[in-house]
Amino acid sequence: MVYVVGGLYGNPFALSRLVQLFDAEPATRKLFILNGDFHWFDRDETTFAHIERATAPFVRLRGNVETEIAAPGDDAGCGCAYPASVPDEDVDRSNVILGELKQVARAMGCDQSLGALPAVARVSCGGLHMAITHGDDRSLAGWDFACDRLDDTWRDGLGNRMRTLGVSLIASSHTCLAVADARLHEGQLRAVVNNGSAGMANFQGDPSGLFTRVAAAGWADACDEDPLYRAVVEGADVAAVPVRFDASAWQAYFLQRWPEGSAAHTSYWRRIQGGPSHHLHSAARGLFQRHV
Repeated sequence: MVYVVGGLYGNPFALSRLVQLFDAEPATRKLFILNGDFHWFDRDETTFAHIERATAPFVRLRGNVETEIAAPGDDAGCGCAYPASVPDEDVDRSNVILGELKQVARAMGCDQSLGALPAVARVSCGGLHMAITHGDDRSLAGWDFACDRLDDTWRDGLGNRMRTLGVSLIASSHTCLAVADARLHEGQLRAVVNNGSAGMANFQGDPSGLFTRVAAAGWADACDEDPLYRAVVEGADVAAVPVRFDASAWQAYFLQRWPEGSAAHTSYWRRIQGGPSHHLHSAARGLFQRHV
């Protein structure tokens, strides 16, 4: 059984809930994998140190945030590789946030260890072989698994690339909007699941985070939280599961660190309060079936 936790964004309440769910899982073999951007919003050393300690027991992969924290110099930017549709002001604010994180990580002496984390994990669950990364199959900060690009990515040969990689599932998170799609390719099911963000709201009107849970058939319904949507891929249950943390506590925690007028508040506060303009029917595609 595998938890894929992308985009924690420094939310300690989300992490606490995830660990609670994970510890309650009855499976005898289980992995908790953070696939990047777990330190976003960790503006001060106390906050950064807490998330660093709390995530240390688990498998950690670097995303663009961890990679750029370790980059030399002070002007590398966030490494988000935003598409042209993202306004320059949003990019500038992300670069400001990354600059603050870099200063904190350097002061703590953990910047290079974060940059040395692996970028990809390959895992098997039952008969399912999967790859876990932050971006897409071609780039750590790639946007090919974004909601508005995924159809084109399939047409561009994703199924063939997955066959070459020897995987039937790729789990990612970088684009920060959840989507999951499973399609038949040459008689074999191939799937992509992007959990959006474990630490922030993912759907309009719902403050919950989201993570990807992959479980062998016998453990499909063993989680204490019901999935929002799921599919069976190569005999394994692949599910998008909500992270129902204390939203009021998280909002107060965020405001203490990123008050009105700060870069993160301007970019993210509206989403943290009310969720993005994104809905379940846009996220669950192909053979993924909604369960709410």
